[in-house]
Amino acid sequence: MKKILAVVLIVLMALSFSAPAFAEGTKETWDKMGFTLVYPEEFSNTKGIVMPNPFPVVKDGIYTMMFDYYAFSKEESDALNEKTKKGGLSAEDTAKILDAMGTLLIVFGIDGDRGAAELIDVIGLEGAEEDALTMVGKNGDITYFALTDPDAYDDFAEKHSPEYAQEYLALQSSLVDVLKNAEYFKPHSGSADLFGTVLQFETTDLDGNVVKSGELFAAHELTMVNIWATWCGPCKAEMPELGALARRLEAEGKDAAIVGICSDADEEPDTCREVLAERDVGYLNLLPFEEMEEKLYLTVLPTTLFVNRDGLILLPPIEGVPEDLSRYAQLIDAFVGAGTSMEK
Repeated sequence: MKKILAVVLIVLMALSFSAPAFAEGTKETWDKMGFTLVYPEEFSNTKGIVMPNPFPVVKDGIYTMMFDYYAFSKEESDALNEKTKKGGLSAEDTAKILDAMGTLLIVFGIDGDRGAAELIDVIGLEGAEEDALTMVGKNGDITYFALTDPDAYDDFAEKHSPEYAQEYLALQSSLVDVLKNAEYFKPHSGSADLFGTVLQFETTDLDGNVVKSGELFAAHELTMVNIWATWCGPCKAEMPELGALARRLEAEGKDAAIVGICSDADEEPDTCREVLAERDVGYLNLLPFEEMEEKLYLTVLPTTLFVNRDGLILLPPIEGVPEDLSRYAQLIDAFVGAGTSMEK
């Protein structure tokens, strides 16, 4: 169990560190897990920070999500998140997060009408007993279990004040009930589901001009939509190449365009402009549209979509930066002039 948590934590530390805001009755839907949760009063105004962490990869028919608890305030969490946005966490910050963390529980969904014994075998929970897993829900052939680890609590309580330790236990118990009362549905596979669907939205550009997706996409046979953030190093690293590609498309009279969507431009408009100017990016950039992260299943930045005149997404999104940036140009050249009204 501890070995699994250690590996999991290494993955999570690469993510932006930000705390969600809970209020009594708050609903939260996790498409990739296949459930909607409603949080009770215990999750409002907590002393520490509760952070749900779903896994983007489903392996061996297992869906996995951790609920972590951190023994520090929202103000400390916000400060760490700001550091992440401005270039990353220091080794000292990382150590602070590791020390503050305790895992409330892990939720597993296992498909194929398999049960606790099969879950223990597939995950490799050495020495675990079936009664360590609490069945919390079922939808179709997927059964959901909550796993709590007494050792995790003991380790947490040894390092932190009784206030944090007591809240940890109260939240853990409440969370099991939350999961038992959750609404379960068939999980979505994530961004791959976007292939063959139509992208529709309304937002503004950085100057406040309204932009409607239908009009935007109708202007070109192909539009490459690159979603990025001001705090995302890989996003910024590929931008000079994207700027050059956009200028090449215009110079060659190619019926294609690149459009950027800065996912935090609504909060950091000046920083967004600075990033674009520093990297010689002249193509259109937009503010995020309503519920963009949920609608596009965004778990990785940058994420890049290729869309035809009708807004049809022509292939599964490219998540992250391609190993060879010429991949973008190759896809544009392949689609433009070849007819892109293809269906899924």
